[in-house]
Amino acid sequence: MKNRINTTCFREIKSSFKRFLSLLVMSMLGVGVFVGISMAAPSMMKSIDEYYDDSNYYDVKLISTLGFSDENIEDIKKLDSVKEVYGSNSKDVLLNTGENESVVKLIGLNEDINMVEITSGTKPKNNGEIVVEEALLKKNNLKIGSYVSIVNDDGFKKTKLKIVGTVKSPLYINAASSSSDRGNTNLGTGKINYYAYIPNDNFNLDYYTEAYVTVKGAKEKLTNSENYNKLVDNALNEIEDIKNDYKNKDIMKFIPKLITRF
Repeated sequence: MKNRINTTCFREIKSSFKRFLSLLVMSMLGVGVFVGISMAAPSMMKSIDEYYDDSNYYDVKLISTLGFSDENIEDIKKLDSVKEVYGSNSKDVLLNTGENESVVKLIGLNEDINMVEITSGTKPKNNGEIVVEEALLKKNNLKIGSYVSIVNDDGFKKTKLKIVGTVKSPLYINAASSSSDRGNTNLGTGKINYYAYIPNDNFNLDYYTEAYVTVKGAKEKLTNSENYNKLVDNALNEIEDIKNDYKNKDIMKFIPKLITRF
């Protein structure tokens, strides 16, 4: 009986070999596509996790309209779930590029958190220098060595800046193209056109505009995994407790907005 079934199958395949071959190829392609799609998401997540770890990307970002003092930073650093806290500065400005004005987010360079990649040129060595994203050069007919100026803003020690390099930032990993959304602002048309980095010392401020938090044990976990999110949630709860404690004591040191990686 078994031999008869095998004989019949082979005879059927031989009589319609082209159709059989087509079905076999389509089945193999289908399996290949399914396996590829199934493996793509985990591979991409692993790659982005390695990139974040290499650049020491933040786990929690804190923003406050009152700003953060060194004392605030130390208060957060004392929390059990917190590994490190880094104060940072950024500001949306109108930047005169010679031909027109663009809305640019200026960010203070930091060697410890959210570390950038210099793609050409060098890092700024003094307050009169700036590194910009490649799109700003291309869209405004600028090059390394050109000068730009911050328009009517006393929040900086120096406003005439020399472009000394181009930069890629982990903060804008999803905004590589010149048409990507870089966020909203109350300047110009309400949209940020570009981002750029200057020495943190060039900000004429006596407080930090934001604070970046890394969580204990989070670097060893896969970004956005269940175990990673549990660690971050614990840190968020502890920071919320500080907020509530300040409110109860009528101490308006900072009332931060909490932002996670995703």
